[in-house]
Amino acid sequence: MAQPSQLAQLAERKRLLIARSAELRRDVALDLARLHSSTVWVDTGMAVLRSGKALWPLFVGTAGMFVGGNRQGWFGKAIKFASWIGLGKKVAGLWRSAKEER
Repeated sequence: MAQPSQLAQLAERKRLLIARSAELRRDVALDLARLHSSTVWVDTGMAVLRSGKALWPLFVGTAGMFVGGNRQGWFGKAIKFASWIGLGKKVAGLWRSAKEER
């Protein structure tokens, strides 16, 4: 059986180990909280991509308008302007419906 001095040493060592364990648990919890706060943007980005599935055709159409050449006359520019107005109305409608869903 252990001597009283050894028991005191063992009890002190146990107390120190328990304190160190609690300290390490707090450190891990802090690290996890920091990691979570720095990766929230991934969830947000994925949610935006999923909710924007209906908008991809509009974005592609808009990109096509920008890429298209400037070799058009006044009539072509008027048609392009009208399509921009229609595009704006669609985007506004989608925006309103997305806000109502939230």
